Amino acid sequence: MPRNLVRRESQHLYADPPASPFVEDVLHTILDLIRVTELEVEHARAASGLGHNEFLALRFLLQAQREGRFASPSELAVMLDVSTASVTKIVDHLEAKGDVRRMPHGTDGRVRLLMPTPAGAAKIQASYGAFHQAVVGAVEGAALDDLRGLDRVAKDLVERIQRDWPPASPDVSRPVGVGR
Repeated sequence: MPRNLVRRESQHLYADPPASPFVEDVLHTILDLIRVTELEVEHARAASGLGHNEFLALRFLLQAQREGRFASPSELAVMLDVSTASVTKIVDHLEAKGDVRRMPHGTDGRVRLLMPTPAGAAKIQASYGAFHQAVVGAVEGAALDDLRGLDRVAKDLVERIQRDWPPASPDVSRPVGVGR
C-alpha cells in the first residue's frame, strides 16, 4: 500500500487538467519519468554506499576533473550548500573510503585540492551505468521524427519550468546539467 500511495501521489497533477485524455496520458507518462528518474538517482546513491552529500560531492569532483581542474573544499561547500566544517567531514569519509584524496595546491601551500580516485570514479560509473545505458538505448531506438518532437517538448518544458526560478546569485548555480 505505501508504495502504491507514493506512485499515485506522483501521478497527481497539481494543475488544471488538460481537455484531452491523450494529453493527460502523456502528462502521466512525463510524471512517471520524473518519478522513476528520482527513484533511480536514489537507487544509484544507495548502491554506491555513500550518503547523499558524499554522493553529490564525488559527482561534483568528477565533473571538475572532466573539465580539467580540481575543486577546493570551499568550492565544494558552495556546490553542496553546506558549511566548510561539513565539507571536512564529507571529505574525511570519502578519503577513508578511498574515493577522494587531498593534494596540495600548486602555488598556495594553505590550500588543499580535492581529487577523485579511480575507485571513486568507478563507484559512480557503476551506480549510474545501467540507468544511463537504458536512456541511451531508448533514445537510440526511437524514430528520428519522434526524437525531434521529444527534443522540442523537453526543451519547452525546461524553459517553462526555469522561467519562474529566481535568478542565480554569482555563487549559486543551477542544478547540475540545467541551463547550459
